[in-house]
Amino acid sequence: MGPTLRRLLPSLTAGFLVLALTGCAQSGDDASPSETSNVVPESQVNRQVEAARDRLTENDGGRLVLRAITAHGGLANWYRAPTSSYTWEYANVGADLQFTSFLVADNQTRRVYHDLTHVGPYDDPKPVDARFAWNGEVAWIHPDTLQQPNPHFWATTGYYFEQIPFILADPGLTYERLPDETLDGTTYETVKVGYEEEVGYSDDDTYTLYVHPETGLVNAIRYTVTYGRDVPADADLAETLFYY
Repeated sequence: MGPTLRRLLPSLTAGFLVLALTGCAQSGDDASPSETSNVVPESQVNRQVEAARDRLTENDGGRLVLRAITAHGGLANWYRAPTSSYTWEYANVGADLQFTSFLVADNQTRRVYHDLTHVGPYDDPKPVDARFAWNGEVAWIHPDTLQQPNPHFWATTGYYFEQIPFILADPGLTYERLPDETLDGTTYETVKVGYEEEVGYSDDDTYTLYVHPETGLVNAIRYTVTYGRDVPADADLAETLFYY
């Protein structure tokens, strides 16, 4: 059985609601210094939106990702949100692992901090007072006696899955439009997203999005995980189907 990622706060699922992207303080003359200190300048938002549109409109695959981003709230709302935060749970029978954390991420720098509340075997996670993070350069966990979760892998993994499709507008990605595919009786438009060489720590990872033909929403993905593995270029990697 593959891994299961559970959302404990239904209103914050998969980054699909702009309300999940927190810290959007008001701007303008009535905003106090504390309210404006965490506001992304509109000029920066506009530059990021324009650059992302240029990347995504280069081929049919990118245009489908852009359609999905628009359906989920749009590029401008994504880039205006300085932070994201939510409770996240991971459970994997095969790895005999389950943990829960409260995650706070900087959407611009991609630094991610977790308050770890439970960790342990799949069927018996225990309360814990711990934290782990990625500071943009190194990953750490405290106390360092904890064997799981691996902070180098897990600090950003939950954030990445929750922010699909927005995060797939990043530089350094590739987009391939695939044939439509039927899943659970619905025919979806599909696009495979990968990485350019030497982008990130697992540039052989791929994500295939199932985009609903009417709503434009991403209802599921198929993904591969290659972190920590020496994967030949022609390897036939197992994929995991994940529903949103």
